[in-house]
Amino acid sequence: MKRSASFFLSGLALSSFVLFSACDNEDKKSESTSLTNDEYTEVAVVAGGEISSATEGDFSDISEAANYTGKAGLGKEAVDTTFEKGPLTISLYRKFAPGIARDSSDFFIKGTSTSMVMKRSVKGEWTKTAGMSNNSKSVSINKYHSIKVTGLDTVSAAMTLNGTSSRDNYREMTMKAVETTFHVKGTGSKTDVVINKKSDKYPESGTATYNMVIEKTKSKADKTVVKTITVSVQVTFNGTKTPEIIINKEKKFKLDLETGDVTAM
Repeated sequence: MKRSASFFLSGLALSSFVLFSACDNEDKKSESTSLTNDEYTEVAVVAGGEISSATEGDFSDISEAANYTGKAGLGKEAVDTTFEKGPLTISLYRKFAPGIARDSSDFFIKGTSTSMVMKRSVKGEWTKTAGMSNNSKSVSINKYHSIKVTGLDTVSAAMTLNGTSSRDNYREMTMKAVETTFHVKGTGSKTDVVINKKSDKYPESGTATYNMVIEKTKSKADKTVVKTITVSVQVTFNGTKTPEIIINKEKKFKLDLETGDVTAM
């Protein structure tokens, strides 16, 4: 039986976690190296938010790169810029190469430019909005992404993206009537992510891998529980908006790249 979960958070495969609980003024500590199905789903939900475009996840960065190198973007000026997007501040650096006199250029030069480097940082905080899932309350984002796009010559039918990312994000939501905050830190990488120049839409192939530490804090009445979870997740792109993700090389889900919804496989 498949179970669905929606929201957007981050990161993913769980190897271990430490549980601290405060009760009757006495600290208790326990450790575990395994995850229940519910815990896998929870991690997948967090990962969905870190990857999907609904709250400026990594798919937003991939789409931004495609917008400046695909069928609609070639020839656009790509100088450094910082702008506001709602409550977020986004900084962009983009350069095409080779450019005029074989140096980097702010413009794509047909027949000359073969690649582009894009660096994108996002900072800011969302509070409850219509675009967020019903159980979410706020999202605080501080992330950075560096991507190199190749295949911009006039012969190649597709562009290929490779790059790295880092994040230090907070997500607050209500889960089973319990206020829960996730502090997500870690790094990621994109390997041979291929996007057809004619579609500019969803990557046809390639992988994205994330290694993260998720600190989960649950508060209810006078009790606070904190779990520190070390996870890894891999996304395998397949040309659709619902690629497969696998947590800790063990548990698989379908992920909606736009909404962050996850469905167990």
